[in-house]
Amino acid sequence: MLGLALLYFLAKPFYKLAEQYGRNQIGYSLLAIIVYYAGVLGFGLMLGIALELTSPGSVEGMNDFFLGLICIPAGLFTAWILYNYLEKRFKGHLSVDRQYDANIIDAELIRKDD
Repeated sequence: MLGLALLYFLAKPFYKLAEQYGRNQIGYSLLAIIVYYAGVLGFGLMLGIALELTSPGSVEGMNDFFLGLICIPAGLFTAWILYNYLEKRFKGHLSVDRQYDANIIDAELIRKDD
C-alpha cells in the first residue's frame, strides 16, 4: 500500500507539469513510474554486482527489504532528473524549434537571447 502511495506522489508532479504545458498527462505520469523503476532496477543491479565483486556470496544473505529500501532513493533521483529535464524542455530552454535568421550559417547554434 505504501508503494502505491509513493507511485501516486511520484506521478502527480509529472501530471501537473504535462497539464501546464498542454501535453499528455497520463503518458508523462506513466513515464515517471517507468523511469523510477528503471532507476531502482539499475541501481540494484549495480549494487549487486559491486557487492558480489568485493565480497563473493554477500548478496545471497542480504535482506530483500533492506535492498529495496536502499534502492528507493536511486529511483527517486532518476525521476527527479527526468522532471528537471522535461521542465526545461517544456519551458523552451532546450527547444529546437526556435526562430532563426536564415542568412547566418549555423544560426541554430546561436541563441538570439544571449
